[in-house]
Amino acid sequence: MNTSLSQPALWNESRAAKSALCFAVAAAAIAVLLTVLSLEAGSSPPGCGSGSGCEKVLSSRWSSLLGIPVGVFASLAYVGTAMCLFLPGAGARKVLQVLSVAILGALLWFVILQLLVIRAFCPYCMLDHILGLLAVLLLWKALSPWKVLWPALGAGCAASLVALQLLTPQALHSVDLPVGKNFDVLQGSSRVVGLMQGSAQFQIEEEAHFGKLDAERMVLIMVDYACPHCRRLHHAAKALSDEKGGELCVVVLPTPIHPDCNPAMREVPERFDHSCEIAALSLALQQVNADAWAEFDSWLFESEEPRGIEESRAKALPLLGDQAETQISAARERISRNTALFENMPLGEFDDRRVPVTWWVHQPPVVGPIDHADLLWERAAVPADVSP
Repeated sequence: MNTSLSQPALWNESRAAKSALCFAVAAAAIAVLLTVLSLEAGSSPPGCGSGSGCEKVLSSRWSSLLGIPVGVFASLAYVGTAMCLFLPGAGARKVLQVLSVAILGALLWFVILQLLVIRAFCPYCMLDHILGLLAVLLLWKALSPWKVLWPALGAGCAASLVALQLLTPQALHSVDLPVGKNFDVLQGSSRVVGLMQGSAQFQIEEEAHFGKLDAERMVLIMVDYACPHCRRLHHAAKALSDEKGGELCVVVLPTPIHPDCNPAMREVPERFDHSCEIAALSLALQQVNADAWAEFDSWLFESEEPRGIEESRAKALPLLGDQAETQISAARERISRNTALFENMPLGEFDDRRVPVTWWVHQPPVVGPIDHADLLWERAAVPADVSP
């Protein structure tokens, strides 16, 4: 008789296995919750509003694999672990060895990503990782002694996850918006861009921008100075424009996401409390002194944390001088224009209004982070059958 086939289920012979089951079920429940919310357009867990650490993690490119939320794979791993604890035989124990090492490798990868790459933490994800770690440690105790083959297979699964995430291009949310009637034309000495089928028009020389005004390629970015994704996009766009000798014109459209000046928003984290005032200072300064604006704009995005309102005023108001009140009032009108465009974007089922929003004349806009700067250049290319 083959005794390996008659081994009882691990659940029946180990207290550690019983505890591991509890932690695995709890981890599976959190993973399923995050997966369901990620699949529901515009849904997020409590406390995961725009700009929060949770939102940064869950909206990053690392939150999916091949277009599938990573929570799906985590749910399957934890559910598989729980099921194998009830199955008799050596085969179930081998699968548990594979799963436990794969789970450990995956959760270490996602903790490293949050710590070193995203530089933000999702409390739900971290709780899930802790529960998964406890389940794995208890399984290791219950499964002893180990053989090399099955743990090595688990390590290979984790390594495959890492490799696929590193090699898979970022998934972007392109808004399903026709671009056929958009335009980018010279009118005398002016350059006018029309978006939303030409209904939203921008006279580029009057807008905050860097790069050459007559550059063939152009991108317009809606940003909030307190938004970390906007900060990264702004740095990437500025660096790309410099690298291309100014041949990419980057138009900066400050679009605060605080309800005080943006009717499309409801509740946002505290970091956005002064977004409306700071955006008004920036746009006011741009109208008075474009060079001073460029320095102020870079300074606002320089630090990881948002600049405070008092230090922003101290830097901008002396440069505005007697024109401060008039220019700030005019800037608020431009902010209203930007937020109206932001509010009127037809997002469809996605319906998640957030910044940054990246606009091109000849390509649909993208809502949310863009991790690869090359996309800005590629999408800004003018089609062969369109005159610049």
